Amino acid sequence: MGKIAYNKNTDFHKTLKNRVDAYFSENDLSRKANAFFYGKVVVILGSLAALYAGIYLIHIESILWYFNWFAFGLVTLIMLLNIMHDALHGNISYKNRVNRSYGIIFKLLGLNDTIWINLHNYQHHHYSNVEGADPDLLDNGFLRLSPYQKQYFLHRYQHIYASILYSLSTIYWVFSKDFKDIRNIKSMHNWRTILDFIFFKITYLILFLVLPLYYWEMNYTAILLGFLVMHLTFGLISSYFFLSSHIVDEVDFYEANGQQVNQSWAEHQLLTTITFGRHRWIHRLLSGGLNYQVEHHLFPNICHVHYPAITDIIKDTALEFNLVYHEHPTFRSAVISHLKALKKIGRMERPDRVSAMSYKSIAD
Repeated sequence: MGKIAYNKNTDFHKTLKNRVDAYFSENDLSRKANAFFYGKVVVILGSLAALYAGIYLIHIESILWYFNWFAFGLVTLIMLLNIMHDALHGNISYKNRVNRSYGIIFKLLGLNDTIWINLHNYQHHHYSNVEGADPDLLDNGFLRLSPYQKQYFLHRYQHIYASILYSLSTIYWVFSKDFKDIRNIKSMHNWRTILDFIFFKITYLILFLVLPLYYWEMNYTAILLGFLVMHLTFGLISSYFFLSSHIVDEVDFYEANGQQVNQSWAEHQLLTTITFGRHRWIHRLLSGGLNYQVEHHLFPNICHVHYPAITDIIKDTALEFNLVYHEHPTFRSAVISHLKALKKIGRMERPDRVSAMSYKSIAD
């Protein structure tokens, strides 16, 4: 994996960290989960259990049965944002075994917690928007998510067809990407990890395909269609959520070629990340506070329930150091900015470096 070298001048980061530390100390608050978080855990996991039961309790010929699959995909995403993301960052408890215990939920839903931690926590968070280092900049030929990726003619229209690919993203994640990643992550090359990976992939297939097929007397068409509805919902919304936090019209892009950049790691997070919809309670509730993406990238070890309280500290400190704080008022405006970015990236030639200024100067 390539790298870029961050500037060691961390005055901004030190000042910001001291001020956030002071906030928790002066208010005698834990950085981890609170009662409100655990209330959401009960509601969300209870909802998932009820929706899974609905696969067997709602008649298969009812339109409500397919709506149940749709709702399962939506609540799966809400669970990922509200519970699993904090758990895999170690933000629910100071005890790591408590955080990792939630990983079984992740695995029962077809995903792998160890792969996520390796790619998301250790790579994406350190090298956001760095082509060749950020695994979220998936370079598969169909989408060009960074100006540094190879350009094809079809990329000129990627803002039009991207939603189709986004809808299929979690199917690809569960049935292909995880298998590729486990081969590429050397730390996972041991028999315990491999057996765990295989066991839960099989368990997922049993829970969501084999058992429903057996119960509904091998009604392949309906079961596969319901399964597809679940994944299309999960894939489409999750892709827009995560990509609209980084691949937008206002941010910087980099290439992992060992170059020295003019900012520290913390400043890099401000330049490559946006927050959206922080004044909308529904955004905070459904997204698990991850609409506060700037806050999360600067403080990935703090539970999301605290992000609204530290936003003004971050904004004021950024202003003091003449740094930008990227923000969109709603999820909708962030998605629009993402689609504009897709259009520009799809049509621009490969640059030496892409900054927000040069990037935005390109004609629509």
